[in-house]
Amino acid sequence: MTDKEFEERRLELGRYRSTFNRLQRVAEDLRRWREISHSIPRPNGESRGRPAGNGGGVASVIGTIDALEQQAAALAAQAAAQRENLLRCIAMLPSERQRDLLERIYLNGQTQERVADDWRVSRRTIRRELLASVICLDEASDFFARR
Repeated sequence: MTDKEFEERRLELGRYRSTFNRLQRVAEDLRRWREISHSIPRPNGESRGRPAGNGGGVASVIGTIDALEQQAAALAAQAAAQRENLLRCIAMLPSERQRDLLERIYLNGQTQERVADDWRVSRRTIRRELLASVICLDEASDFFARR
């Protein structure tokens, strides 16, 4: 496997973490907008715990919250599907160490340095094992077949 192919596969494996990180950012934005909505004076006639729309500012806040809720739901569904597919494919690997390495990096978001420290090996060793794991994943599963 060339370095370029390896990097392409690493990017593909990293899509779940990328989606998960985007979901976390949207969830944080949603939390902030909900806090803003609770600080707006509430006239009579609240809806779903939000202030009733009696002005452009309130309607804008509610619209933003609704859009963020939809975005969060879509990202959550996408992340769940990506995680399920990644877990299914990683489970096909014959080596427990390879499964652990890929789960730590691509599901749990640990860095290669962190794994190297935990396993008391060099980062170079982790990179070699990661390359071997990606090659094995490519051979043992259909994870990269959708490319």
